[in-house]
Amino acid sequence: MSLQCRRMPSFLAIADFLRPQSLELGSTFIYGVRISFESFSGVLLALWQEGEERRLRGQRPLTDAWDRAGVLRKSHTAKEALDILWAMTGADHYRLFVVDRKWSAARYEAWLENTLERLLLR
Repeated sequence: MSLQCRRMPSFLAIADFLRPQSLELGSTFIYGVRISFESFSGVLLALWQEGEERRLRGQRPLTDAWDRAGVLRKSHTAKEALDILWAMTGADHYRLFVVDRKWSAARYEAWLENTLERLLLR
């Protein structure tokens, strides 16, 4: 019998001994994270939604002014323009371009300004 074959049972015994403990510790940790998340997820969701509503209300005067000035594309109402502006200026777009794709903040801002102008204004 080779040396490798003689050692295998002891390695398997150690693995079998450690496996239940590591699974139990992992499960306990995951359960704790889940409970914590469930406790705070409602609060975090409410805070996120409140912030998004504030951002939407803050952008409304801009799209209303564009509408009054007659510079919105005819294909968009002021409400639709607000929806587009709100969606395009969300944190997700910033994260995707600047954080994930490594654009500079200046490049992102220039792109966003150009894109919003093409999407919303005549």
